[in-house]
Amino acid sequence: MGSCRFMYQNEITDASLITVSSLLYGTIGGVFAEQLGSATVQNGGVYSGNIDRQFVVEIDSVAGGKEVGQATFKWSDTGGVTWNETGVLTQTDPYLMSYGVTVKFTTGSGDDFELEDRWSWICSNNYGTQKLIDLDREYWYQSRSLDNPNTITVDLGSAKNIKACEIFDHNFSSVAVITLMANDADSWGSPSYSRVLTWNDEKIGVYLDETYRYWRLQVSNQTNPDGYIRVGELYLGSYMELSRNFELGRGQKTVASESSQRSKAGIERRELNYLQEVFGITFKDLVENDITLLLAMFKQLKSVSQRKSLPFFFNVDCENPNDTFLVHIEKELDRSNIRQYLDLYDVSMTLTEVSKSSA
Repeated sequence: MGSCRFMYQNEITDASLITVSSLLYGTIGGVFAEQLGSATVQNGGVYSGNIDRQFVVEIDSVAGGKEVGQATFKWSDTGGVTWNETGVLTQTDPYLMSYGVTVKFTTGSGDDFELEDRWSWICSNNYGTQKLIDLDREYWYQSRSLDNPNTITVDLGSAKNIKACEIFDHNFSSVAVITLMANDADSWGSPSYSRVLTWNDEKIGVYLDETYRYWRLQVSNQTNPDGYIRVGELYLGSYMELSRNFELGRGQKTVASESSQRSKAGIERRELNYLQEVFGITFKDLVENDITLLLAMFKQLKSVSQRKSLPFFFNVDCENPNDTFLVHIEKELDRSNIRQYLDLYDVSMTLTEVSKSSA
């Protein structure tokens, strides 16, 4: 058995670093109006964005008149933080903004507009590329179609040393050809690094030691019965390995979350919500550098500035990279310096798997 490994430093830090061959369309929310004029605004189109965005339309001039076709507007897809265009003439035909979203105006009774009349709405994509790195197993990236092949391309901005890759909560069928590629340029005809990964149900892990800026996961799976490709989490980064492995005889239990109802006749019916693994592990005789590494990880995952407790990937046995779980480290990192004259520490921790209720 190999050592356990901890993976919590994903080099994919933002959805803007990711480009995919196809993306399931998102949804366009209802319009919220803040206006004095009588015109109505209707949004439409097909939202092709990969992250949630707030669109804002605001009348920026009524110098030419207060009616549709006279007043002008500005619009934003960043909630008004920045403006994509200004001085656009109001019109009754759909006007194409960004990511396939349109807006049109319908005249009302009285003046259609007053200066700074404003309309806003949210466009969301529960299956966009941000779901690849959100560490939430209830959501995932989903392609719009089965491409030939499907690709997920990552631009890390500069060459980064990648030692671990995790593909989590995927739906690839067993006949899929899954290839991890890397290159110095965004060119994939003959990449510098290319490795066909062995299929495994739901999660695939692999260790490597390669330094490149551009990375690509390529999946050829045109017979997938779902009709699309799904990936819950994608990790490209480093791993932490301590000088000693946990003790043999570690505790591991499978916990079933259930809800039940009992009829008046006393008949109990139970419903299973989810299953999760819980690990209780102890390390003996760790050196001070191990404690430094563990504390650094603990403080990053228990982020005071973000007021968040973040999960990470725990590989039980590095000789089997697929034996990996997305877990939370519980509230205590218990360490004892019981052999002070040797500067050796015993450390115990509890790791609880992040549950998934979705199919």
